[in-house]
Amino acid sequence: MTYYHSRVKKSQDMQNNTNIGALGSHSLFMKKFERRLKKDEADERPAETEEPEKIFGPELYRFIIENSHIGFLLIDDTYHVIYVNPEIERITGYSRTEAIGVDFREFLADEGKKLVSERYLERQEGGQRLPRTYEVVIHRKDGRLMTVEINVAVKKAPGEPAISVVQVFDVSERQRFASELAESNKKYRDLFNNVFDLIYIHDLDGNIVETNAHYIAEMGGSRDNIINRNIRDFIPETRRPQFDAYLERIVENGKDEGVLTVELPDGQKRYLEYKNSLIPSNGKPHRIRGSARDITDKRRAEKNLLKMHDALEEKVKERTQALEEANVAMKVLLKKRDADRFDLGEQMIYNIREIISPYIERLKQTSSRDMQKVLIEIIEQNLEDIASPFMRDLSKTLHKLTPSEIQIINLIKHNKTTKEISDLLNISYRTVDTHRANIRKKLGIKNQKINLKSFLLSIGQTEH
Repeated sequence: MTYYHSRVKKSQDMQNNTNIGALGSHSLFMKKFERRLKKDEADERPAETEEPEKIFGPELYRFIIENSHIGFLLIDDTYHVIYVNPEIERITGYSRTEAIGVDFREFLADEGKKLVSERYLERQEGGQRLPRTYEVVIHRKDGRLMTVEINVAVKKAPGEPAISVVQVFDVSERQRFASELAESNKKYRDLFNNVFDLIYIHDLDGNIVETNAHYIAEMGGSRDNIINRNIRDFIPETRRPQFDAYLERIVENGKDEGVLTVELPDGQKRYLEYKNSLIPSNGKPHRIRGSARDITDKRRAEKNLLKMHDALEEKVKERTQALEEANVAMKVLLKKRDADRFDLGEQMIYNIREIISPYIERLKQTSSRDMQKVLIEIIEQNLEDIASPFMRDLSKTLHKLTPSEIQIINLIKHNKTTKEISDLLNISYRTVDTHRANIRKKLGIKNQKINLKSFLLSIGQTEH
């Protein structure tokens, strides 16, 4: 801008030396320009328009230009500015006295000088094909670059120098808004394309008009192969009547939601949970917008959970049956403990009635072969116990044992492991081990290297 200021000073010095100030030169030119306008208007205006002439005179034009929100500047045939209105002062930051007399190219950024200069010369020579409106970058007085839109017209009368009339529009706000709009569009387009849910618009016949790309790419497809395709193409044939019913519902109700089954090119079926609504146009149904979420994995998880639930129910049923059997065994043991209080004859009768008879009655009632087998084995084992020396010898210490310890002794004798005892009686391993220790203590074999099962089996064998 140093070069520009030197040109301004030089121009002003020249004008001072010839006793013509910038404002004086400007006023002289404007008077000549107004006289030319008057003459042109008089030549073109019919005689009957004398009354409007009083209204639409040069003073009105001057008033309009001076108060316009569009910048006006006039340039002579030597590139110099000969007039600027107040809006040009606002746009550029230069006062009228600073601008008049300056080569207008000094206001242009370097990259635009050549283009504007060439168009300026072509217009002086009557070029008709040049664009009248285009954007250029100018230097403001404060050093900032500013983009403006200019509209150029050339006024050339015979024998008179050509004058370029330039309208200047401040487009900085428009550009800022356009830039923000472009950035916003880019942001939302990126969000639209990369959200994992499927977003789409389709017409009333099911043809896809617009959709995002991310979900389709994840499924191994291409967005370009989806656009303009009909949704029916992706639905198993047996389910297409359901899609036709959906189209009727949404046109009638304005919205619809549900689950749609689609089939991918590789034959894989996916389940999409959709929520759609109608787009009206001029009060009539036009298109349908919506979004869908892939719930295939969720459905599979629900099916697996249902299978696990059924399996758990079966296990509970089996466990209940085992507990019932364990309860029966426990009741048998408790009754056996009571029977030990009688003498041998009474005990034999009591045991047959209380220990054998219940199993015989249950055996008559059950039709399950597995249950019949278990009951027969229990009857056989109990009959052996009743007649064995084990029961007689063990009866001497039964009064020292708890019902739980009696159950465990009976199960140990019948080859049941700690785990099996724990499962049958629904107690922990540690509890079984505690009972084992108490039994050893009450049988007098604590801290001895004697196997408990072997010891129990050995009771009564000394009599043989």
